[in-house]
Amino acid sequence: MRFGRWRALSRDEGSTQIILLAAMVCAFALTLMAVQVAQANDMRSRAQIAADSTAIAAVTPLRDEAVSWAQRGQNPVGMGLWEVATLTEPDPAYNRAARDYAQRNQAELIRKVEPSGLLGYTMKADVQTIDCVIKDEKELTAQEREDLKDPRKLCTDNRGRRGIPKGRGTATAIAQLKMPPCDYTYRPVVENGATYMKPTKLLCGPGLDRVVTWDEFGAAAAPRERILRVFKIRLVAKEDVKYTGVPDYGSNPEWTGDPPNLGDINACKLVKEILTNAYKKIGYPYVWGGESYAEGGFDCSGMIYASYLEAGVPIPRTTFDQWPYGVRVPDGQEKPGDLVFFNAGPGTGSNSPGHVGLVLDPSRKLMIEARCTACGPIRVSSYDRPNKVGFTRPLARSGKDCNENEK
Repeated sequence: MRFGRWRALSRDEGSTQIILLAAMVCAFALTLMAVQVAQANDMRSRAQIAADSTAIAAVTPLRDEAVSWAQRGQNPVGMGLWEVATLTEPDPAYNRAARDYAQRNQAELIRKVEPSGLLGYTMKADVQTIDCVIKDEKELTAQEREDLKDPRKLCTDNRGRRGIPKGRGTATAIAQLKMPPCDYTYRPVVENGATYMKPTKLLCGPGLDRVVTWDEFGAAAAPRERILRVFKIRLVAKEDVKYTGVPDYGSNPEWTGDPPNLGDINACKLVKEILTNAYKKIGYPYVWGGESYAEGGFDCSGMIYASYLEAGVPIPRTTFDQWPYGVRVPDGQEKPGDLVFFNAGPGTGSNSPGHVGLVLDPSRKLMIEARCTACGPIRVSSYDRPNKVGFTRPLARSGKDCNENEK
């Protein structure tokens, strides 16, 4: 009786020990799993922090250049990423800035930063953490056991252990530059018998946050640190439209009829000479930054700058400088040789010019322009389009004589 009871008791103790041992194994496995889950979650969190700062960093070269423009008195509204980098560069400035910030956050870029938006104001960054979750020895394949001998194939976990990577923290973030509205203030100036409006200050920012970024005497301009606050960078949920790397000012209707005969244009000899110079450039390709035949083509303001200069009339080189130059002309009172300006493109919400054409025939609203919508050649186009900003007359500012009796 006692022997049977002892055997039963031994069986009960053995079963208890087995259960306790199984419980301990399960507890250890759960603890190990919890540690790995916690480590993975920690890496995902760190990866997202790194991705956010990396995307923001990618936008900073463009933001910094925009602020520099504003400090020089050049309206930055409408400037594009092409002022900082080109899509053909193997390692553009925005990618270098992103890579630097990824490394500061113990991460690395998975692929090159992707810009988007008509002007390249939006940047997408994909990163992964440098450290990883390493595989348990039981999970290793025969090849991975061999790979343990190659340091290049190993990574370090957050406890400093080296091994074959099981996974890394990965994340994506998208940041966007919010370009503030910028506008000039003017004062009337009389020169060579002509009155023109001279820019005196450039102010940027919305509402009460507007700051003076430039003034003609240099005394009223805010410090750079203050100006930076109105050029905001924010994280956004999705990418913008495709960025092509070249200016695109939207739908510009073509002129399909016969080009006007310059002899029929109602203008003085000087204006006709300017128009003749522009006519000679029709068919030349659009070249960003081009201002001479030697460069193989012209951009929009370069074509006008060269056409005026060839007639002995120097005017500013860029669209942003040509806009405040000269005398404003009311819509409907434009004449051949005037400049017609357009805003920075659809979706920008800007009323500051980013494109310019040379008025050719006001009766049919025709101009000569170099534009980069698919980068076609210089051509005759219509300026009757919704994003038109206004007209200016450079000759009034230059003091050059346009004798209406000299046809």
